Amino acid sequence: MTKLDYKLSPKDIELLKSMVKDRKPQLSIIELQKAEMKANIVSSYDYAKAGPQKYDHCENHEIAEGKSTYDCLKDILCEESSRYHNNPCVVVMNHMTTDKHSGSVRDDIIAMKWSPDDCTDRTAKMIYSSAWGAVKDVLSSAINVSINNMLEFNDWDDVSDRLAPSKK
Repeated sequence: MTKLDYKLSPKDIELLKSMVKDRKPQLSIIELQKAEMKANIVSSYDYAKAGPQKYDHCENHEIAEGKSTYDCLKDILCEESSRYHNNPCVVVMNHMTTDKHSGSVRDDIIAMKWSPDDCTDRTAKMIYSSAWGAVKDVLSSAINVSINNMLEFNDWDDVSDRLAPSKK
């Protein structure tokens, strides 16, 4: 079987490096283009207060004031009108967590493969599953995402169990 070796463009790598260094943008969505064997950032999300950071090679969206990246992710994956509600994608996001013992807050870069159980395009679901190893390699080498922060989810309950903000 042929190895699915998806690569990100230099512009996409720079956007992800900015995400790690400056925490801008807060969240990016990567789609795999099966015909070209490329991975492209198609959307980025940032807070309005972060200033006019526009990326010319992808859609730019604002995260509403008072919402977290987790809330934004929920809208992207759960809203029936979202194109990712029933379709796979890769999400790279800045995720804030609070240690339940010490109360300290930290942010991590999380990479996740979203491949919903009720995906309407089975071929796309298989491609994302087969290419996930190559995508993880790219993210690991380009922006040093820890293997512990590369996650796979098939439904919102899985996401919520792992990433939901801790209750105070």
